[in-house]
Amino acid sequence: MDLARDSLLFRRRCPTGGMGADRGRGRAGRSRVRYTPAMRREAEISLLSAGRDGEVAAELVAVSRYRHGVFFAHQAAEKALKAAVLVRAQAFPPLTHSLRLLAQRTGEVPPEDVETAMLRLMPHYMASRYPDVAQGQPELHYNRALASELLRDAEVVRAWAAGLCQEGTA
Repeated sequence: MDLARDSLLFRRRCPTGGMGADRGRGRAGRSRVRYTPAMRREAEISLLSAGRDGEVAAELVAVSRYRHGVFFAHQAAEKALKAAVLVRAQAFPPLTHSLRLLAQRTGEVPPEDVETAMLRLMPHYMASRYPDVAQGQPELHYNRALASELLRDAEVVRAWAAGLCQEGTA
C-alpha cells in the first residue's frame, strides 16, 4: 500500500489523483463530502505520520539540525490537527499550514497551553526553511534550547489533537 498514493487527501489535492483540489468543496473551502470509513482511515494515517514526524524532529535536533527539526515538529502538529478536523468536523481539512485555523475547524476551543504552543510554533513553518523569511540563513536563528522548546510545543498540540480524535470515535 502506497500511503501517499492511496491517501484521500492526495487524491483530492493532486491533479493526477483524480479528485482535484476544489472538487466537493462548498463555500469557505469547507468540504461537502459525507464522512466515510475511508476518511477515518485517512485520519489514522495522518496521526501515524504525525507521530513519525515528531520522532524525526527529535532525531534531527539531537544531531544539531535544529531548523530541520523545527520544520518537522510543525509538520507533526499540523498533520495531527488535520486528522482531528477529519474526525471532529467530519470534513476535509482546509489547505492551510495555520495551526490556529486547523484547531478552529475542529469545532473545539483549545486550552490556553495548546493555543500558546500553536502560536509559538506557527511562524517557524516558513522561517525554518526560507532565507527571505528568516532574513538570512535560517540555521542562525535556531539553537538546541529553542528547538527543544518548539519540539515540546509541537508535542502539546499533537497530543491535544490526538485526544480529539479519540473522543470523536467514542
